[in-house]
Amino acid sequence: REQCIVELWGTAPGAGMLDMDMTRGGSGVAESGRVPFVLRALEEGPYSLVVRTGSYPITVVPDVKAPREGLSIRMTREAEPFTCPLKVRTAEGASVAGFVVGTWPHRDLVQGFWSGSAAKVRPGLNTLVVLADAGVAVLRDVKAESGAAPQLEAVLSPGAVLKGRLVDGKGAPVAGEWVHVSWPGYLRMANAYRWLADRTGPDGRFEIARVPAGPWRLYAHSSGERLGAEFTLPADARVHDLGEVLRR
Repeated sequence: REQCIVELWGTAPGAGMLDMDMTRGGSGVAESGRVPFVLRALEEGPYSLVVRTGSYPITVVPDVKAPREGLSIRMTREAEPFTCPLKVRTAEGASVAGFVVGTWPHRDLVQGFWSGSAAKVRPGLNTLVVLADAGVAVLRDVKAESGAAPQLEAVLSPGAVLKGRLVDGKGAPVAGEWVHVSWPGYLRMANAYRWLADRTGPDGRFEIARVPAGPWRLYAHSSGERLGAEFTLPADARVHDLGEVLRR
């Protein structure tokens, strides 16, 4: 019973938002909570619908084709995040204090994400990155349930330097664009940890230090769009060059 925004997104690489409808919340909403929306498309599609509200998680409805009537999108409130006990140590087993933890909840899109001195998670699966002076670590597919906080332990490693060159469809360098590494499952991700990001130079080159091993994807900070394909950083890598990364 609150205001929400319904967006129509293209699914082709580089496609953006094509239309939007904003519904009214408050006392004008029927007791059923149902609010109508209309979006206009020039072609059949498929498209993705994105629904944003203030207190519900962002909902993505994929593979919607036009014309379509009577589409019903159910919104479910998301439980509050909670803190998990976390022990951080070096490869030699020494305890580490003074670290920062960042968390990506596994969703199609996120309203926001957080970093701080505690390991916060949302119910479901999460990816956590731990950064300290002694190194970096990643905890993948951390499953959390309300009232049952998992005990976490992270072992630091040096991480790798991730390099590449951002180019457009004509092969020209894309300069001055902040790019960042994120959990690879997001449809879009405009937020970034400042310590897993870099701004491209005049030649389009970027260099992101201390990236943990495993699967990742690059995203553009300005639009949140995916940049290139998902990639896997080898555990023994110290420098990993992605080559040219296409921004469509």
